[in-house]
Amino acid sequence: MVKKKQSKLDGVRLQKLLAQAGVASRRGAEALILQGKISVNGKVITEMGCRADPETDVIEVDGVPIEQEEILGKRVTILMNKPRGVMCTANDPEGRETIFDILDEDLPRLFSVGRLDYNTEGAILLTNDGTMANRLTHPRFHVAKTYHVKIQGKLSHDSIKALRTGVVIEGKRTLPADVTELGSLEKNIWYEVVLIEGRNRQIHKMMEAVGARVSRLKRVQFGNLTLDGVKVGSWRPLSGRELDGLLTGAPAISSPAPPQPRRAASDNKKPGKRGSASKGRAGSREKTTNTRHENSARNPNEQASRSRRKPGGYSRGKDS
Repeated sequence: MVKKKQSKLDGVRLQKLLAQAGVASRRGAEALILQGKISVNGKVITEMGCRADPETDVIEVDGVPIEQEEILGKRVTILMNKPRGVMCTANDPEGRETIFDILDEDLPRLFSVGRLDYNTEGAILLTNDGTMANRLTHPRFHVAKTYHVKIQGKLSHDSIKALRTGVVIEGKRTLPADVTELGSLEKNIWYEVVLIEGRNRQIHKMMEAVGARVSRLKRVQFGNLTLDGVKVGSWRPLSGRELDGLLTGAPAISSPAPPQPRRAASDNKKPGKRGSASKGRAGSREKTTNTRHENSARNPNEQASRSRRKPGGYSRGKDS
């Protein structure tokens, strides 16, 4: 009994233990506590500040005990290429397939790092590391997420400028986004949009704010992670090196391009090698470089985004 008393004073914060066990992110665990869904040694906890010892205390979620191995076990994070028409919730009242149906049964309990809409596909992370999940989703850490977006029609210059500087959705202005036209397919235009925040249906709402409608949407990159080698409906575990790069903002590798659209001629121009052009062409290149630097100063994500794009395409991509 004395040991259990000490655990409340000297143990680990309850929300941290829940996150370590993969029950939810730390903020999600705090919400579960406030909702009265968590108990320790049979006592329901409804306030922050409770501490517990995973080796001696019995922690339950909705009456179901958490195994000690789940709390003290190995941290696992995977990258999934979510298909279209799949939910990101653990259970769907309508019985639709969820991302957790795709996982192997021998994996520990995982939760998604953020969500993608039912008809949105692409890169999503699942983990049992609540601390890492909180860092990856909190806007102050500026973890970039890259989307390929197809809209009906074409964005005007003013619309692109508005998206790059921020538009007001639900009474709050969005953080600046990098928006670049990738190419057209019939009457629809593909754009690459890079966000450093993640509100509910943010891409859809941003486009609606400038009078556009999204017809397909795919997240092609999460931080420095792309879907290269990860087929739709499959996943792979992340290495420690990849996780370190994700958290420290390591440079991104190339991401796939959208299905078949051809980029405008201006997007295919490449700067010449430094010192290899004639003096006359060097002056022109210097002017172009200065202009690019000025644009990058107005939009700091643009230069990093441009380095990730490459011509070509994936032919079997889906969208919402």
